[in-house]
Amino acid sequence: MNLHGVILPAHRALSFDERFGSAALRFNYPNAWDRLQGRTGTGLYLHGVPPNVLTHVPRATDGCVAMANEDVGRLLETLDL
Repeated sequence: MNLHGVILPAHRALSFDERFGSAALRFNYPNAWDRLQGRTGTGLYLHGVPPNVLTHVPRATDGCVAMANEDVGRLLETLDL
């Protein structure tokens, strides 16, 4: 299967910054196909939220996907990373 333009979780990380909640998943962006298209970037994550926040409002991150910490925890239980 060829996944041109699809980004996938690359690795699981415990939260390294309170802004990212309980955990974060780093995406493989830019992947090889993205680089061939001239796309660049770093630090694209799916992550939780700070302990005093239920969820981020739209556009509250710099390109990341933010979810409630409980939802991130459930997702991590289902992924084999």
